[in-house]
Amino acid sequence: MITIAPAGDPDQFAAAAALLSAFAAWDAAQAAQVGLEPQLVLDLFHADEDQVSLMQKFAAQDAALLLAYQDGDCLGTLGIAPFDTGRMELHSFYIDPAARGQGIGRRLIEAAVDFAVSQGQQTLLVQTTVYMQAALSLYHATGFAPAPPFRQIPDAVTATERFFSRPLPGAAS
Repeated sequence: MITIAPAGDPDQFAAAAALLSAFAAWDAAQAAQVGLEPQLVLDLFHADEDQVSLMQKFAAQDAALLLAYQDGDCLGTLGIAPFDTGRMELHSFYIDPAARGQGIGRRLIEAAVDFAVSQGQQTLLVQTTVYMQAALSLYHATGFAPAPPFRQIPDAVTATERFFSRPLPGAAS
């Protein structure tokens, strides 16, 4: 059985960091295939995914690093943290390739929605890239829609970055 729960102790954050290290390697390789400098992608999007940084970012009461576990193994991760008033952003979304196709990503997003609603938030934001096709499909399937950029990004990645938002249940229209 797969369980979803927020990381709470150093070992859980270490398990997430290990998964995210694999994600960073995959992202750098994909970036190179679309003509981006892999080190730039690592610096921009994966510099804070070590155990200590994850603990600092997601151990706060208004943030969470949600983990998917099965039989003691960490199979997926999704971070959620405040962006600005009324909005939270998803981060560090990765599912172990061997565990894909089981609905883990959808369950992590549903848990993130529940967390954001419990925090009184109105909108979820996510930034992703054109070569993360499975993530793009899942974001669309879970109610995210294209949105204007909500942060400045370097010109080198402007053509490949995509921004999405999703209103949360109970949010004023």
